[in-house]
Amino acid sequence: MKIDSEYVKLVPAAPKFDSEGNRVDADDTLALDNNVIMLDTALALNYVIKQLEKTQKELDELKK
Repeated sequence: MKIDSEYVKLVPAAPKFDSEGNRVDADDTLALDNNVIMLDTALALNYVIKQLEKTQKELDELKK
């Protein structure tokens, strides 16, 4: 499964130092960006709710 790059953010590694005080570069980490995921979920849910309301209205009209 591939995750859209829009949902991924780069989290810089925390600085690390060796016993002599020299900075040691560590690998950055990829993480999911929950803000983007939540926004897309809210928009999708809003769309589905509107479709459901429209379908319910059509059903109510057919019942008359």
